[in-house]
Amino acid sequence: MVVRVHLKALETQKSPQQRLNWKKTLYQALYEENYSEKEIMGLLVFLDWLLTLPNELAQQFNDFVGQYEEAKKMDYVTTWERKGIEKGILQKSRENVTVLLDTRFQQVPKTLVQTIQAIDDTSLLSKLFKEAILVESLESFEQRIKEGLSDNDSKKHH
Repeated sequence: MVVRVHLKALETQKSPQQRLNWKKTLYQALYEENYSEKEIMGLLVFLDWLLTLPNELAQQFNDFVGQYEEAKKMDYVTTWERKGIEKGILQKSRENVTVLLDTRFQQVPKTLVQTIQAIDDTSLLSKLFKEAILVESLESFEQRIKEGLSDNDSKKHH
């Protein structure tokens, strides 16, 4: 990376716009090369020192850095956060089905609630929500759940 920065500094001595473009490219490359945070900081200082820009272009580079880092924060949702979001969506989907059944049929058997709580498939829960709106009885709904679960199991095994 040090050699690349040095070569681009030499190549772009007479073209500030080209230097700005290369500075942006090299900046992004630093984050994509899996350097440690300490290495990135050192290389950034080197990059900034070697690829100096006139004030106007320096401001454009600073704006670019701000936008890049903001986008990086937005893109970086940790695995745990993603799992937490998925868990929340699943739980909300289960609650929606249960509340709808409870509203329509007053008393939902605990076993049925437990069956719904055990479902970990948002698309199946979405289908069950629609079924809960249209179904004529809890018995029919329970039958649809059994069909939905067996369809899902057979899809997973193929």
